[in-house]
Amino acid sequence: MKVLITKKASPEFFALLSRAKVFLDFIEVLEIVPQKIRFAKLSGYGVISSANALNSIHKEQLNLLPERLYIVGQKAASRLREMGYTGSIRVFSRMDELCKELFLQETAAIHYFCGKEHRDVLPGTAKTHPEFPFHSYFCYESRQLFPLLKRRDYDAICLFSPRAAKSLFKHNQFDPDQRFYCIGPITAEAVQGFGYINTHFLAQPEMAMMAQTLLNETYA
Repeated sequence: MKVLITKKASPEFFALLSRAKVFLDFIEVLEIVPQKIRFAKLSGYGVISSANALNSIHKEQLNLLPERLYIVGQKAASRLREMGYTGSIRVFSRMDELCKELFLQETAAIHYFCGKEHRDVLPGTAKTHPEFPFHSYFCYESRQLFPLLKRRDYDAICLFSPRAAKSLFKHNQFDPDQRFYCIGPITAEAVQGFGYINTHFLAQPEMAMMAQTLLNETYA
């Protein structure tokens, strides 16, 4: 089986597919460029959009973060603990789920650590809750690379964000039945928007889970 991945694989992802003798091909579709950010001691709630945002937060800034963090994805939460963050962390698989829970809490400022090209889910919801002061910190820029593939005969293609899908499809077309594995439902919807309906998405945005799902559905 030949699988194309569009993001550097985690060790768990690589190990699972390698043991199954899967041929892995890799192409970069996005360049993540960290941005320098500065902030004083923050109170209220912190929201981390993804693990990419942590590339701009240094260990000496951890004690400046709010004591209550809301995070999308277990990967970002685990990295924060490894860096030494000791405050409260709540993890969500989707930003819309995070929003529903966050705005049920007591009123306080929200500090959003995200990419420049972030989706409007949290900022849009915050506009309807002016009692929560809202501040954004742009931690990285996501640049689309628009690669041109030399081959397209993959059994499966793994995509990790809507912007990654748009970058890949700019100069590449695939068989209508091409199988895509997406890190979440929003990415799956983006893929389907290009006319590819054979999409599979994960409830939890974890690469190891994606690899296991791919193997289970292939060899079931």
